[in-house]
Amino acid sequence: MMAAGKVTDLVPYEAPVPLKVRVIRKYCIQWSPTDKSQLFYLLVDESGNAVEAKISPRLKKVDNKVFLYKCYLLTGYVVDPPQKIGRVVDQAVTIIVGDRAEFHAIDELPIQKQFYSFAPYSSLEGRYNPTGKTVLLTDYLCKIQRVSTVFQRSNINMLKMVVFDHSREPIEITLWEKIAFTYANLLAREKVIAISSLKVTKYLGTLQLESTSATTIVIDLAIEGYSEEIKSLKALTARASSHYGYQTEDDIRNNLTTIGDILSKNPETINNHRFSCIAKVKEIFANRKWFSRKCTVCLDNMRREGVGMVCKNCTVAQEEVIAYCVNATICDNTASMPVVFFNEAMTQVLRVDCRKLVIDEEYNDLVVLPPQLIELIGQEKIFHFIFKSTETPSIQQTLDVHFTAQPEKETEISHEEVAVSDITSSSTAPQTPASKAPRRYDRQEPDESPAKKMKDKQE
Repeated sequence: MMAAGKVTDLVPYEAPVPLKVRVIRKYCIQWSPTDKSQLFYLLVDESGNAVEAKISPRLKKVDNKVFLYKCYLLTGYVVDPPQKIGRVVDQAVTIIVGDRAEFHAIDELPIQKQFYSFAPYSSLEGRYNPTGKTVLLTDYLCKIQRVSTVFQRSNINMLKMVVFDHSREPIEITLWEKIAFTYANLLAREKVIAISSLKVTKYLGTLQLESTSATTIVIDLAIEGYSEEIKSLKALTARASSHYGYQTEDDIRNNLTTIGDILSKNPETINNHRFSCIAKVKEIFANRKWFSRKCTVCLDNMRREGVGMVCKNCTVAQEEVIAYCVNATICDNTASMPVVFFNEAMTQVLRVDCRKLVIDEEYNDLVVLPPQLIELIGQEKIFHFIFKSTETPSIQQTLDVHFTAQPEKETEISHEEVAVSDITSSSTAPQTPASKAPRRYDRQEPDESPAKKMKDKQE
């Protein structure tokens, strides 16, 4: 058998050397909705170095004969520069597997079946690209502080968890679509996980991590070569923070505050933090419109034309998304505060889809509230929301006021194939501008805005 080289010997545009490798991952990446899905392999050589292999779309028959975790002698490939965006490994080359390339099956070699290049929390800021074009994806070794089941937001399935590494700094990770379903029944509090190929993003200025189609998760003792790190991480707890989004019902109930206490704080120190309080819906502003009708493609507002709705931007007829956007005031015995209920939060409260109310039950006047909304006025709930000093706080979750803690239920989800397309997070829908003379459904006069109250207090 011919002598094999190393991944580190490869130079772009120069002749390749035969490589003895193990195939440790297969994944597909779609850079944009208009691009075709591209198949990649992650290969590891005898020296423990990894490289991405881009597989020609014409080689579907070859792919059916190349198996995960098997060893091969790879010849006849082409050496190119690394991918400009979305690289799984920090390597100076990418292998192109075309028609001349061949995978020759060989005997088992002492090559690892996992490959990680873990990044510490302190490096994540430097990996963030505000353009959204992530150059190098991130591997993260962390401990789960809390984890959700799979849920749907804006018609996208997701799972959220809050994790921390040896820095003890908590950070939220979102698993999208098939990645969420694949690992949902394996994730639990206190587990240490090795999670690969994450994208560093920001939401409201706070660092977050998101899955990509190349993401894999390995749990606890199944992580090869990191036993000491796992042991030390298991002994740690996360630093306290109110920044991070997903919280269990127990977390929310055990961290209640009052509206007055929130408004008494310096807005700069609590901006974009999350709080929970027991309060009542005091009033609902109907003239600020209680639902929106948006185009599914450009997300701009649809407008009426004849008997139907059309988008002013899209030439092809598009389906509309009908969603709640309810501006209200909540109050407790300390103060009151304006809030906005977007679609997921209001659907949770009413237990009825907005489209059903508007289309099926024909409550289609934007400024006339349906009875289901009017009945909310005066009801006491536990509201979990993001506080914003410059915008109206948005309700994230609503619970009934009872204090019997319910155990978290694990979702029984069948193991599915890893996702084949990359999904990025969608931003929160813009708020409806305030009307100069809003029609209110209330029992009391409205109070001042939280921003004005805090300004008066500071003066």
